[in-house]
Amino acid sequence: MLSQIQVIVCITVSWLVASSGTVNVAIFKQVFQTCANVVQQVPSDSLILCSATCGAAKLDCLGFCYSASNASCMLHKSSALTNSAMIVGMRTYSFYPAAAHATAFANCRALNNYLAIPASASEVTDIRTAAKGAGGLWIGIDAVGHNGQIFTSGGPADYGDQPVRYAPFAPGQPDNLASAEQCIMLWTNGFNDAGCTILLPYVCQSFVPYSCVALPHPAYSADYMCYSRL
Repeated sequence: MLSQIQVIVCITVSWLVASSGTVNVAIFKQVFQTCANVVQQVPSDSLILCSATCGAAKLDCLGFCYSASNASCMLHKSSALTNSAMIVGMRTYSFYPAAAHATAFANCRALNNYLAIPASASEVTDIRTAAKGAGGLWIGIDAVGHNGQIFTSGGPADYGDQPVRYAPFAPGQPDNLASAEQCIMLWTNGFNDAGCTILLPYVCQSFVPYSCVALPHPAYSADYMCYSRL
């Protein structure tokens, strides 16, 4: 699956210039981070053609990545995502009503998305914003079957069972991970352990957990550039 996924996310706006032409800065901004996400790949022999292809798709194309050395144009299509509620750069979040933790996880995967797992304080803010101020939210972390130790939810095929890289628990938490409260929620002041059958709203993210890297990056060609719709 990794060969079919690419790209995502954002930080800086600049004039976008390439030897083959310029990108319309009234429509797109360059982003200097990319994340694994399902995209549509089309052949393209220039940056300007890739940009025009995304532009012609209008709001269905949220952004694109281009590599001249590979003559490839990766289009990030909203039609490939479901119920897109918020876009940050090229990361997409979707908000859903209350469900048990396992149901929330399964619903996100059925959409080819992932139950949101924040990797930083800024991503916590993004998730809260996507949830439109909802209080407690399920996130894709639990201790089920792990003797009180937290891991990303799901199995290896779902990018689960990974060590958790960012876990700002609220004061006094977690307090019951090894028994009755083995699923993790995003509380108003940090992470909290909770009973997995509690019904809470949740946010799905479009990108593979912990897949975001800053560009340039050795995993991508040196001329790999990404742009997000404004």
